[in-house]
Amino acid sequence: MKNIAYIKSLLLDKYDLSTESGRGKTRLKLALLASGSTGFSKLISLLVVVASVRWGISYLGEERYGLWMTITAMITLMSLADLGINNSLVNLASNSSGKDDILSIRKGIANAIAGLTSIAFITLLLSSIVLSGLDWTSIFNLKSQLAIDEAGISVIVFVSIFALSLPTTIAQKVLVGLQKGWQANIWIILGQSLGIMALWIAIQNESSLPVLILSLAGPPLVVNIFCTMFFLRQYSHFIPRINDISKEGLRKLLSSGGLFFLIQIMSLLGSATDNLIIANQLGVTFVSEFSVVQRLAMMLGIAQLFIAPLWPAFGESLSRGDFKWAKKTFYKALNISILASLIGGVVLMVAGNLIINAWTDNYISPNIYLLAGFSLHIILASFGGCLSVLLNNAELLRKQALIFFVASIVSILLKFVFVGYFQAASGAIFGTVIGYGLFYVIPGMALVRAYFQENIVN
Repeated sequence: MKNIAYIKSLLLDKYDLSTESGRGKTRLKLALLASGSTGFSKLISLLVVVASVRWGISYLGEERYGLWMTITAMITLMSLADLGINNSLVNLASNSSGKDDILSIRKGIANAIAGLTSIAFITLLLSSIVLSGLDWTSIFNLKSQLAIDEAGISVIVFVSIFALSLPTTIAQKVLVGLQKGWQANIWIILGQSLGIMALWIAIQNESSLPVLILSLAGPPLVVNIFCTMFFLRQYSHFIPRINDISKEGLRKLLSSGGLFFLIQIMSLLGSATDNLIIANQLGVTFVSEFSVVQRLAMMLGIAQLFIAPLWPAFGESLSRGDFKWAKKTFYKALNISILASLIGGVVLMVAGNLIINAWTDNYISPNIYLLAGFSLHIILASFGGCLSVLLNNAELLRKQALIFFVASIVSILLKFVFVGYFQAASGAIFGTVIGYGLFYVIPGMALVRAYFQENIVN
């Protein structure tokens, strides 16, 4: 009851932003609102995942479903295309809000629009030239003629939607940086809801795989456009001007964006290439089993719901010099996330097979090694998530990029070795757990301790 009363008080009370205590409670209030809306967004994502697996496997079959999952796995790889600008914009907004610098945020938005629109155009141009000439049969190790016929156009549809989405996510990133992630989440929820409705209609009409991809990914793109329009109307002081665009402004975004870009590259190579490695060495049929367990593990990783909103909160607090609040909040978040991840890991290990069998109508029955690997990964993600939201900020970002680079290289090597040697999809997840556990979590915790010892005088 005390906890409920505290949360109610935290949400309803107003605080003096001129004091460290008031600012700290306000950050927690905004983080709580963002966490709650993120939780609802994750619930909608859960419905999307459940529906896409339930409908997708029975409608498409294992190979075409595996092709779908392999193509959608490319979204993480393609997120590199923004060159880290989106994440850099989150940092700029959070740091500038800590200094009440509205002009810097407005200029950041203008240069982000210019940069991401240019990248979108180049992506569309290159994809139209390159993708049509690739041998998708060999790349995805396809067997059925229907899957072979659908592969190329499915990739083109997916890449096109992604490219068009690049400049439309700017408003959501600024909202996150301003610690108003709950507003961004409302738009995300709307896009997801419309997407799952469109997917159901497409399946009922026995549409092809490219149409299914368009049905699920198209509505969020349209919603993002409306989100941008509403954001600029609500926050008119952020409406960019032509003279806000400059080489210096874009250089600043790309400077910190370059570090995020490096982290993104290594994250993708170290953890998001699982499906591609498995498909190449074992075939896309094995991707289906891996991706279903992966999705269930993501659902059980509930600790991420309240970790992510702390990123801009840490950025704003560090820019103001509120180091004691940041330290106290970091360790509290770490303890809570570890407890939540342990619960999720146990559930996956004990009941994962039963859940997946019921979920997929016995199409998928994962082995114990795959369940064990993802159970460990849920726990690892709680450490990594807490570290990342703190290390993303200030001078810590450069140090984070270095240790993440090393961890990712090790993880990649272990994935290839384990999947090839054991001829099992579970080798990919164990490569992730070992690589990032030893070379990111351990040195990352050491960086955090050293940073707080340097900046906090007892």
